[in-house]
Amino acid sequence: MRIFVTNYPRREFPRCGTGAFTIIEMLVAMAVLSLILVLTVEIISNTGTAIRSADGQRGSSSAARVAMDRLSADFSTAMLTGGATAIVSTPPAASEIRFVCLSRARDVGSLVVPRGAVVAYSLRDVTESVGGSNLTYQTLMRGDGRMVFTAGTSTLATVFQNLSQTVPPLAFMTWEPVGSGLVQFHISYVLDDGTVTQTPPSYSMVSPQNGTRVGFLNNLPLGAGFLAVAFAPENSPVSSPHSGRYVKSLIITVAAVDPDVLARATSAQLTAAKTTLGTPTGTETALAKWQGELKNIGFQPIKESIRFYQRTLSVP
Repeated sequence: MRIFVTNYPRREFPRCGTGAFTIIEMLVAMAVLSLILVLTVEIISNTGTAIRSADGQRGSSSAARVAMDRLSADFSTAMLTGGATAIVSTPPAASEIRFVCLSRARDVGSLVVPRGAVVAYSLRDVTESVGGSNLTYQTLMRGDGRMVFTAGTSTLATVFQNLSQTVPPLAFMTWEPVGSGLVQFHISYVLDDGTVTQTPPSYSMVSPQNGTRVGFLNNLPLGAGFLAVAFAPENSPVSSPHSGRYVKSLIITVAAVDPDVLARATSAQLTAAKTTLGTPTGTETALAKWQGELKNIGFQPIKESIRFYQRTLSVP
């Protein structure tokens, strides 16, 4: 057997002498790189936004907690029985409370007289310079005024009458913000039968002169917009709508906005947001009311950053 081997000439395939990428390959690579860069920037941006939002919420939560703790501590020492009471702003505001706290006694000559402090929590206007313009809004503030009870000048009757006025004598009080971004404050009341109301039972008492039940400290007049509150059975009213009822606890609700958002908002936007939240009526709490109205806030940054906090304070 013969085997024939035929040698064919080897075919050479053309090769690129430079070894470079083609234009199409370059364009594809650039498109992929651009997409990666865009996604990376978006991830970083979203992460930064989430961190800032979390910081703002943490700041709002901290401010609300400080406000609640401070109000709780003050209210736990309030003089609410034995002929004394606290006064509050009447609805639809229901956003202010003033009361007297008893502190250590003070020696005056041969007498030992009680010493106290007038304490108030109220939404008050503040003005800040933001970006070269002034931003005016309401924030929760605490008023503190030290006093000494002396016969004829600082009786509880005159103290509470004075508490219902704006100025004077509240000019002697020192006011300071309780926390940053606390833009809404509301008080609801839980009665001894468990009913929640926005208008508490008004104070009444048995007159030492004739033994009949009369209004607050023998009908001592209070300023317009304020109401003396019944906190004990002995000063519960005999007339409707809360005949025989008295307040057992307060439901305190605050709304807090991220301070960064607060700095970007205008006074009109803040006012519109608070108006949208509205004031609770009937047995509804402010927390339920505000959560239901949150979706209707027009300014998106406030809608996204506002938070609500609620606490119940028992009558001491």
